[in-house]
Amino acid sequence: MARMISPEAYGLVAMAYVVIHFGSHFSELGFGPALIQKQDIKPQDIGTAYFTAFGTGILFFVVGYLIAPTAAVFFAEPELVAILRVASAIFLLGPITAISINLLRRALRFKVTSGIEIAGFALGTGLVGISLAILGYGVWSLIAAALGNSLIRFILSLVAVRHEFHLSFDKNSFRTLFAFGGKYSLTGFFEVITYRVDTIFIAYFLNSTLVGIYNRASFLVQIPTQYLWNVVNRVIFPSLSEARTEPNRLMAGYRSAFLFLGIILFPFCIGISIGAREIVLVILGPQWHDAVPILRILAVGVPFHLLLHLNGILYDVKNKLTLKLTIRFCHLVFICLLYYIMRGYGLAGFAIAFMVTEIVFYFIYTFCMFLFIDPDWRKMVARHVTIFWITLVTGGAVGAAVLMGHLIGAPDIAVLAIEMLAGATALVVCTVIFPPRLVRADISNRFGGGELQLAENGIIGRGLHWYLSRLVAKDRDRPW
Repeated sequence: MARMISPEAYGLVAMAYVVIHFGSHFSELGFGPALIQKQDIKPQDIGTAYFTAFGTGILFFVVGYLIAPTAAVFFAEPELVAILRVASAIFLLGPITAISINLLRRALRFKVTSGIEIAGFALGTGLVGISLAILGYGVWSLIAAALGNSLIRFILSLVAVRHEFHLSFDKNSFRTLFAFGGKYSLTGFFEVITYRVDTIFIAYFLNSTLVGIYNRASFLVQIPTQYLWNVVNRVIFPSLSEARTEPNRLMAGYRSAFLFLGIILFPFCIGISIGAREIVLVILGPQWHDAVPILRILAVGVPFHLLLHLNGILYDVKNKLTLKLTIRFCHLVFICLLYYIMRGYGLAGFAIAFMVTEIVFYFIYTFCMFLFIDPDWRKMVARHVTIFWITLVTGGAVGAAVLMGHLIGAPDIAVLAIEMLAGATALVVCTVIFPPRLVRADISNRFGGGELQLAENGIIGRGLHWYLSRLVAKDRDRPW
């Protein structure tokens, strides 16, 4: 779609979604994760969650509709009024969908949730969005894609939990769910502000076209890594919640998830950073060339950003939401100050501010996490070292491929193909053909016994299943 829609249109939608994402976390009130975290749920808990979601959805739709003119004045973009009012319809669907999806996650129906997400993206974002973009609807094709995605996910998730869906209200259930969900929602709100405040700063100090360029650069690295994170996160939170009263099992699960994500995320993102030029020109087109340096910088910060979220899961599982909220607030203040300081350096300044903040707060999150969980520093250091050398080898292979492609004068698409082949080969050699014993042991212990099961839907899901089964088999064949 980026080849058919201008950077300015993407910038306008990004501005509208600042408001939408802010409202979404409050409209959901964290009741979905509260249902997962609660040991025993009753029908009145589910009914109360749906009833509350229905009410808050209507409330935030009205709020979004009314504040649209104010948002347009703040961003100095008159077109934003109509865009935000139409996009606010997402509030009517999102909170109820969140409850349904979390009920499916609690029941470990990961194949169903994966299927719902794939259908929403393929039919809503793909079919609706691309069709309207081809017809020349510009910014409205992006809004229609988002609404189509939300509507399909809403319908399919309700069909999947139809036997549990009902509306009722119980004061005791509300208090119980809100005790956890309220803090969770407030923490999520700070997370959204932290990761959307860049749009606010860029729109205020620069313009909508540069917002669109920054947004698409972020999209190129966030979408594949976020999908991987979603696949794993659907399993991690419920599984670690079950082990919250067993510290040794909880930390073993965390360390395995950390290593598994790290050996994929860091090599992948560093590869994106090195091959940013070819990725932008081939996927987005030459009109997006200004996104190349931004993508290089953002890609370095993204793996720290996602592993920071992994650390955050332990705060949720151990119900340390007050501590998490405090760190999140400090995170927000720090990144706002850094954005303000770096505003004079253009988009690159904002990207550097993001990268530095994610690295700093990854280590802060990790240190504070060990205040309430007994750490084994030796094991954690060993995992960091393993991730580092695998990333170094993979990044070196991608860099050599870029150099070779440019030396022989290959077209951009051919250079990108060479980069992908070199990076994938290096990663497979390091993690599948000759995996370190630490990798084999962690994966075999956690996944070999079937304790954590990933959804097999989609290319990434099936690829992860193949990868895990390969490592488990190797660990059994090579006990050394």
